[in-house]
Amino acid sequence: MTPRPGPSARTLAQKLVAKAAGASHVAPGQRLRCRVDLAMCHDASGPQRHPELLAAPGARIWDRDKVVLVIDHHVPEADAASRRMADSPAHVRSVDDLERTPIGVAYIGACTGAKLDDLRAAARVLAGFRVAAGVQLFIAPASLKDAAAAQSEGILRCLVDAGATLLPSACGACAGHGNLNPQGASVISSSARNLQSSLGAASARVFLASPYTVAASALRGVIADAREVLA
Repeated sequence: MTPRPGPSARTLAQKLVAKAAGASHVAPGQRLRCRVDLAMCHDASGPQRHPELLAAPGARIWDRDKVVLVIDHHVPEADAASRRMADSPAHVRSVDDLERTPIGVAYIGACTGAKLDDLRAAARVLAGFRVAAGVQLFIAPASLKDAAAAQSEGILRCLVDAGATLLPSACGACAGHGNLNPQGASVISSSARNLQSSLGAASARVFLASPYTVAASALRGVIADAREVLA
């Protein structure tokens, strides 16, 4: 995209981006092609998020000396037991295989787990019901656009009527801010990460699941199969 004409760059960020883009001025909302000095990502937001790009025929890293991958989510590991128990989305089990696991908090949020289709799925499960006593259900739409669409479709009203608490479309909960989860809580979430201290207290156990499963679990008070609710 050709940078928009206008006054000279203002903020420090704008100055840096304008220089990298070879532009005299940049503004919020623009998409620019920039020359970067270093590209850095970590093991939870790099290769795992873009496997289709890396697997494309002929895919190449443009400069091996300018790409840094930080692998630090599960280190240091004190022993073999801690290595096995590290929180990770890779530890997958079918809901049918889980023992009866009570939950106190259900969270349908994050940019990856609360898009419009996810909110529709939750509303489909929750319509006409109320969440179980003692369970807190939080909903944080993935974006303002998704929130507005869900509002116009009546989805947000359905979720609130079921007992959900609506949160802003923001990253705070996934980063552990806001104290959504008390110490020792069992949480089921549609987000993409269950690292220690994600979604709140460091001692909380965070189970990742689809919005269908999160909604069904909020109704039952235990990790539950949405197919039983929808049957």
